[in-house]
Amino acid sequence: METINVSLGIMKYTFREVIDSDIEEICHFPQSEIELYYMFPITDYPLTKLVLVEHLKNRYNSMVFLYEDKVCGFANFYGVEKDKQCALGNLVVSPDYRNKGVGQFIIETMEQEAQRLYNVNELHIACINENTTGLLLYEKLGYIPFEMSRRLAKDGKIRLMITMKKVFKD
Repeated sequence: METINVSLGIMKYTFREVIDSDIEEICHFPQSEIELYYMFPITDYPLTKLVLVEHLKNRYNSMVFLYEDKVCGFANFYGVEKDKQCALGNLVVSPDYRNKGVGQFIIETMEQEAQRLYNVNELHIACINENTTGLLLYEKLGYIPFEMSRRLAKDGKIRLMITMKKVFKD
């Protein structure tokens, strides 16, 4: 397992593949039912280790992002179509590290990894319409909406899933 060191401003972040001891900590990142829905819309709150471990079997390159060896974020890929596209999923930042550039670091790192590992032309990100913070960050980083779909949430409310993409090469 390789750990990569990167500086973002004055803060130094690293990232690596998820290991078993990270799972429990990741489960505590979503602080409410709606936060979990933004990260992982098909499960119940609170997120459990068993559910997350099972879910990750269908994902690619699950990574944790660290600041001074403390896990501060998590993301992975799904829908990988080599030489074409993939999607960034389960993106979540620890409550202690929000609004400090970690989300941007995760997205930019995963963009580079998607291109390096899968030679993709575009990366997709799906975001619930109520997640204004996420939508604004994705837009700032060059993602544009291209698809919308209705989703029935566990609370019975219909929410709008906005799928955005960033094109790297034609």
